[in-house]
Parts: sequence; C-alpha cells; structure tokens
Amino acid sequence: METKGQFKVNGTNILEEFGVFVIQYGYAGLLDAPVFKPFETVDWMDEDGLDVDLSSPVLAARSFSLNLGFFVLDGLNRFYEFISQGGSVNTWEFPEIGMTFRLRLADVRPVSTFKMMTGTVSITLVEDSPEVPVSPIPENAIGDVSQRGFTIDGIDLSRFGCWVLDGSLQSLKRGATPKTNLVVDRGGLNGQAYLPNIAGGIERVTYKNYDITLNILINTTSVSEWRTGHDALMSFLTSAGTKTLRMGLNIAERECFYKSLSTTRFDILANGHVWHQMALTLTLINARPDIMSGLLATENGFYVETEDGKLITIILTY
Repeated sequence: METKGQFKVNGTNILEEFGVFVIQYGYAGLLDAPVFKPFETVDWMDEDGLDVDLSSPVLAARSFSLNLGFFVLDGLNRFYEFISQGGSVNTWEFPEIGMTFRLRLADVRPVSTFKMMTGTVSITLVEDSPEVPVSPIPENAIGDVSQRGFTIDGIDLSRFGCWVLDGSLQSLKRGATPKTNLVVDRGGLNGQAYLPNIAGGIERVTYKNYDITLNILINTTSVSEWRTGHDALMSFLTSAGTKTLRMGLNIAERECFYKSLSTTRFDILANGHVWHQMALTLTLINARPDIMSGLLATENGFYVETEDGKLITIILTY
C-alpha cells in the first residue's frame, strides 16, 4: 500500500487501518503558524502608529482544516469513531513531514467528492496548546536562494530559505491611512466640526498602523532542509519584541510585529523536493510615509534645468 499522505493517531497507522490519508496539498492548514493572544497596545491620537508591549507574547489556540482522502466510506466512519474514543485530545503524527501535534476533532464537513465509495473530506482540528519549535537561525542561506536585501532585524530571509514573491512590495507601498481627529456633530447646523491635531503649536496629520503581506516561498530539495528553514522562521517570528523590516536596499527600515503566517500551498514532489508557499502578515507600527528627494537627471547623467537655470527636485513617498 502507498505511504504518501499516511499519518498516525495514538500510534495507529490510519492509512493501513482505515484507508484514510492526507491528500495532495492537504497539509496546508496544519502548517499555519499560531498567532499571538491580544497584547497591550496604546493608540495615541497625536502620534503615528501604536505603542505595543511584546515583551512576553503568548500564543492563542488555533483551529484549522485537514483535507483527507478515503478509499472506503465505511473506513472513514470507523476512523471517526476511533478518534472519538478514549478522550477528545489525541496525538497525531505526520511522518511525511516529521511533525507531531496534540489535536482534537472539532468539526466534520460533508464529503466533498464521492465516487464508487471513494472520496475526500475536510475535518476541523483544534490545537489547544500550540507550540512553535525553538530552532536557531541558520548561518547561511538555505538551498539555492540567491535573492538578497529583504531582511527582518537585519537577518536576510534567504537564511530561512525564503524567496520573496511578487506582490510583496506592492503591499508595502499601498501607504498608511491618516488617523481621524475628534469630530463634533454641530447639532442644528450643517455638517460637523473636525478638530485639528495640534503638536507644538503646529497642526499635523498622524498615521495609523497597517498590515502588509509578504508572499514567500521555501523551495528545498528535501523535507529535512525545509524543516530547518521553516522551524527557524517560526521560532524567530514568534519571539519577544517588535521587529525591523527592510524590503530592499533602497527602502527605509520599518518597525513591525508578527501577525500571522498562513500556508497557501504545500506539496512534496515525486523527487522529494518541497514547495511551501506562505503569506506572512506583519503589522507596521510607525507607518508615516517616507519621503525621498533627488534631482531630476537624464540617462547620461546630466541634471535637468528649468528655463531660468534651476535644477528640478523630485520628491517620492513610499
């Protein structure tokens, strides 16, 4: 019997005993990283972003979908009965990816495909006490990642075997949104009064924090190589304190904190290579738009002047 997608619950091989297995791409929900429980934040109206306390973050319970296939409907039903016996929380082992979890069954969705007693189904599992691996950051880039310049706390994401994919810079450049000052409804008068934000005698606009999503990919030649990068990344992101993000050498560093890491595609190919595509969401704290100025020049390096001989200054925000 094939071994791809097999797993164990409380030591019982579920594929051999019940004909139930994890289908292709079925591990995605299992590999979603836990998120932080709510932590203390203060949003000052006269300051940009947030003040956050991440000195001792703790993880929240998580629920996710596991996509399974089955050979015989009776085997699937017997599997449900098996995991319902002897307590609600069971030990689930996934040897294909080298991971073990303590999980409980929370929900069973209707069979999504069904033909000749064979089909697929999605179940919802809960990890009540999630843990992340304590894993060191690799000294050098994992795999053949040649991309450089995308860093968190000065650590290049290539060290974790991560490529940064299209859409990530666009997410960063969408820009911050101004905070809203105090608004007073003027009763019987038209409209409302929008009170200015005064700091040091000068009216100023402050900006909200906002989320960005980095589309990242770990593409390795083996499961063990993937685990090295994946575990180190999770350990690093969920560690205490805020982080500093730099998205390329020409973009200023921004203070941020980890919000979520979800899997969009995971597959172990026939040759043993691992393809793990993820969406990493970070919250930018002090998100005031950066301003970069320069002088307009031609392709051959000559500055462009106005008719009265003045150089032309260009201002970019990002």
